[in-house]
Amino acid sequence: VLAKNPYSRDANYFLAYMLLDLKRAGEAMPMLDTLLQIDPNNPDNYLMKSVALRQQAEGERLAGAGAAAQPHALE
Repeated sequence: VLAKNPYSRDANYFLAYMLLDLKRAGEAMPMLDTLLQIDPNNPDNYLMKSVALRQQAEGERLAGAGAAAQPHALE
């Protein structure tokens, strides 16, 4: 559907929702940005964007914790 109409509100919404459910926030961001452009008065779009940003922040926090937990080669 998005290949035919990249501004389909429903296609962007449901694809973004599915990606967020799979914890793939980075992939959902383009759809969320499109949603905010085509339907800026829908509060659900902002809620999903906030979920995506939180998922990304959590992923970065966990990645940083993992890097800090690994021993350094020079030590």
